[in-house]
Amino acid sequence: IASLTSGCAACLRDYGDLVPDEGAALALRVQDFADWLLPRAERLRFRPLPLRAALHTPCTALNVMKSDAALRALLSRIPQLELVELDASQRCCGAAGSHFITHPAQADQLLQPKLEAAARLQPDFIISGNIGCSLHLAAGLNRRAVGSALVSVRHPAQVLAEQLAS
Repeated sequence: IASLTSGCAACLRDYGDLVPDEGAALALRVQDFADWLLPRAERLRFRPLPLRAALHTPCTALNVMKSDAALRALLSRIPQLELVELDASQRCCGAAGSHFITHPAQADQLLQPKLEAAARLQPDFIISGNIGCSLHLAAGLNRRAVGSALVSVRHPAQVLAEQLAS
């Protein structure tokens, strides 16, 4: 089972605890889409993308899926794409599932270092593989964009698909 979002993959990995018999077998089959795609990517060719992208690695990718190397390897195959780390500290962005909805003030405090990093790094766009993180980052970037260009948040599969050479 190749999941496009780290939060969903993490939830599926929990099925081993939630439904002990059938869930354990399912949990063992769950992987991030990049981990599934990388061994099959030899034939893939990508068009150049002369832009700077800041990579946000979601907590679920780091702590549950324990995976980001395959995604980095896939993105590195896009010629001219400059990939920078959004936040080397790898702290939570504040989304934390629905935390950014239920506790917006706390979530926004956790988001501030990511927004400051984006302002410092000046990426053309941000890449994140978690829908909650993407929504939270985009909302924070939108609030800061008054009078300046809005930095978009894109899913890594979207970036890869758009750059596929025919």
